[in-house]
Amino acid sequence: MGSCATKNQENEVSLPSNPRLQRAYQQYSQIIEITHPLNVNQKYNSYFTLIPDQFVGTGIKKANQYESRLSKEEWQQKRVEFWDSRIEGQKENWATIRAALEADEGTAKTLLQAADLKLIKNSMQIVFDNHGQKYDLPVFVMHNPISFPQKQSYDQNLYQSFDRRVVKFKIRSTKWISDKDVSFNTGDKVELLMKELQSQENPQKMKLFVNGREMKGHNMFGNYGVQENSVVQAFMF
Repeated sequence: MGSCATKNQENEVSLPSNPRLQRAYQQYSQIIEITHPLNVNQKYNSYFTLIPDQFVGTGIKKANQYESRLSKEEWQQKRVEFWDSRIEGQKENWATIRAALEADEGTAKTLLQAADLKLIKNSMQIVFDNHGQKYDLPVFVMHNPISFPQKQSYDQNLYQSFDRRVVKFKIRSTKWISDKDVSFNTGDKVELLMKELQSQENPQKMKLFVNGREMKGHNMFGNYGVQENSVVQAFMF
């Protein structure tokens, strides 16, 4: 006669034995709450509205439902940008996480366990490896929204009112050993930085991101909330 797991058993979490990983688990257990300022979804709150106490998905893929402020095409592009812009952690771990996200529950767990990737509160929203490196999955990557707007422009939800001043911020690229410091006026167009990087690196293709959003050359740094010590990620191919 088969046994039936109780709800408590299903939700039971096995804490890491390594003290350093235990500390990481405790820290990430706080961040996974959607209202936490360091929760990954906070980076995208200008695009998506999370719905408290309403969920989609089951098991390790359960997450809050959300509404999109982006059109379906822009939302799809935002997903592509998310996967293309992963530079933290190990590439092979990101590949495993993506494969697990697209697989059924049993296969997903097998893939994650084989890679020694651990879940926070039995959820794929935060995964971490044996080095304590965190891998965040925002809800828009995990599930479709419950609704799209009728019309949406890619440039909507930008900051229209901001102080025009010179700010020093960092450019980060996998092509460099360390970040580079640059200074621009918040009223300068992003294309000035693009031209500077083009002359220095001569890439065939370039994309700039800040706070999870792609920066377009015709917009100003202030439109994206760039401020002192911001980090702009540069992807040059």
